[in-house]
Amino acid sequence: LRLYGQRSPGWGLRSQGYEREIVAQFDLRTGPDGRATFDFTPAKDGAYRIAWASRDDREVDITAETRVFIADERTTQLGYLSGGIEILVDRDTLEVGQEASILLLAPQSGRWVLFTVEGEDLTSHQVLRLDGQVKLIHVPITEAHVPNIWLGAVSVWSGEAYQDSEQLIVPPVRQFLGMRVTPDEPEHEPGDEGRLEVL
Repeated sequence: LRLYGQRSPGWGLRSQGYEREIVAQFDLRTGPDGRATFDFTPAKDGAYRIAWASRDDREVDITAETRVFIADERTTQLGYLSGGIEILVDRDTLEVGQEASILLLAPQSGRWVLFTVEGEDLTSHQVLRLDGQVKLIHVPITEAHVPNIWLGAVSVWSGEAYQDSEQLIVPPVRQFLGMRVTPDEPEHEPGDEGRLEVL
């Protein structure tokens, strides 16, 4: 950030952005399948950045990163500022009987938000007041949500409307047909005849 012109005495913007602090560091090695896992229990709720840096066998740098949000029902601040209303989901595919955990984020506390769940029809709606900048919501997934639902959030302030939406996939698991095909012989040569048993 550069400021030009004459500065008046008093307070001025010195820097802007997020402060970063390394809270954990791991040395990992990938397995034959190319995957590596680690366990981490955060000391407090908030926004965490997970970064990976390594080199492959040709000495090429490999980097990746993602952000995770840790919150519970008491969380009001995450240390993350959204530009408007934002919906974060922990999973984008759920089955009937499971529960969707949804974070609503706003740039300032005290915002009123219309939160909706929609499929072919409007399934549910509620007006929520965010006591802080974030609110955790739980939505039980039912048959009415198959095959997918849309989560919506709308909020109005300073004469402008802000909105976000997220889709959740709810596959019709009970309608899936399970099949097993068993050949009469483990191997067949080209031109051989054989039988298949379909269960």
